[in-house]
Amino acid sequence: MAKRDDYRRELEDQRASLKPLYLKAMETNNTSEMQAITNLAIKIDQELDELAVASLRTAGRHIAQIAKEIKAANRRAGLLTGEEEEDDHQDHDEDEEDGDEDDNDGNGNQGTDLWKALVDAYVENDQVSDNLKVASLSQWIVESARGTSRLATDHNNFGGLKFRERMTNHASFVDYQGTDGELTGYCKFVSIDKFIEGYWRFISSGPYGDWEDHSDDAVEYIRLIAPRYAGDPRYLEKVLDVFEEAEKLLGIQLSDHLDPDEEPGQNWRLAIVVGHNSVAQGAYAKSPINKSEFKFNSKVATEIVDMAPQYNCRAKVFYRKKTTGYSVEIGNVYREVINWSGGRPDAILELHFNGAENTSANGIEMLYNKNSNDGKKLALDVAKEVHQLLGLKLRHNNGTKPLNVGDRGWGTVNAIPDIPTILTESFFGSNRTDRTKMAATGQTNLALA
Repeated sequence: MAKRDDYRRELEDQRASLKPLYLKAMETNNTSEMQAITNLAIKIDQELDELAVASLRTAGRHIAQIAKEIKAANRRAGLLTGEEEEDDHQDHDEDEEDGDEDDNDGNGNQGTDLWKALVDAYVENDQVSDNLKVASLSQWIVESARGTSRLATDHNNFGGLKFRERMTNHASFVDYQGTDGELTGYCKFVSIDKFIEGYWRFISSGPYGDWEDHSDDAVEYIRLIAPRYAGDPRYLEKVLDVFEEAEKLLGIQLSDHLDPDEEPGQNWRLAIVVGHNSVAQGAYAKSPINKSEFKFNSKVATEIVDMAPQYNCRAKVFYRKKTTGYSVEIGNVYREVINWSGGRPDAILELHFNGAENTSANGIEMLYNKNSNDGKKLALDVAKEVHQLLGLKLRHNNGTKPLNVGDRGWGTVNAIPDIPTILTESFFGSNRTDRTKMAATGQTNLALA
């Protein structure tokens, strides 16, 4: 725990050290350097988010790499001395040599070697379909941090499997403190092959319904088991996000996951940004909804992702993270959107609902960039669908509102000007009639619209 606290403080110090670099880049109007520093900030934020579950060795390597990139940025800005450059190499060497004993499986094999052995064994396995291999290996990537978690290195448990009586003949019981902070009984496997066998025993004997019906559909398999397998509301998204990595590791190309350029008209890509953030959650809708914008729309976003494959659409949710200001927050999340692996999105939705001191204010409005014809069309289409669903009035006659420079929401709809983007305000959380109709309709139906 002390080591993790040290790493957290180091990451926070690294984050703070970026401010003078960003200001220096602003002074010289160096936009490429500003973007590079922003990307570094995003990387640090991701490391902070994952620090609780990442192995100490992995975290140490990542922090050392970030330190090198910050040093390079200082060097470009002319803020680094020769003596400091020498110190940086010494610190990096020490971090690489120290490592983390938790990554050793007791037989001298480091986590990375253990992970390679797992992948190799799975490639050779002819009892599991290609689709189920990709889906399950994607889970193991997420659960074990690519074979570097202590549960994996000490107990050959790459799936985060808790012990159940039905696993008696496949695994032994071991006390282990999981990411939920509780000391709980987990499965210990004597070998990698026994883990693979045990994982499928865990699934086939568990509450996962007709999972075998999806042996030829990796996405549907994960969608079926995810709600019961893990409590993390973003678990499905996290697993789907590493499908491509799993395919490459296994040497498998699933036809359902071809890039749009390879199969025109398929896998239309939709980016969904959840408005506000987990700290500043936006407007609040009273009973019968009783949720903030952030919590309400997080659920809507998840529903959209779940239903998207039925419409030849690949959707991904992006969350804003509270930073030093609105502009930085918007800039960060939309850089994540534009860097979405596999290609640019075809459209972007940022989800909100309205609120006003005047509780009689009501209706639907979709905001778009006045200079984007595609954005206008998207706003009109979505407004029409939501109107048919909720029966609420269309504000501004047709439910859309063009935004100019300086208008509220301009930063969103103009973040990536050449991609149609709308800011959705589907109802007024402050209006009793609006929120009652919304509650009666449900978030799943709103997502479908």
